[in-house]
Amino acid sequence: MKRWVTVKLQPSKEHEKALFELAQATAIIWNRLNYERLKQFKEFGKIDFGTTEKEAYYSFKNWVGGLITSLNA
Repeated sequence: MKRWVTVKLQPSKEHEKALFELAQATAIIWNRLNYERLKQFKEFGKIDFGTTEKEAYYSFKNWVGGLITSLNA
């Protein structure tokens, strides 16, 4: 049996803006990561998920960390 809970967020205007920016950043990172993996697959015929994940993490950690910090404020 599966169980889930539905939660309705009621953020303030500034939290709403920060959540929107975080969602937008997530989409950008996801697309960039998929593009890098596609290039890797076309070049080598396989994907090294660990390497692409680490590259994405180090490329975007300061950007996303700043967004999360502003969300917690």
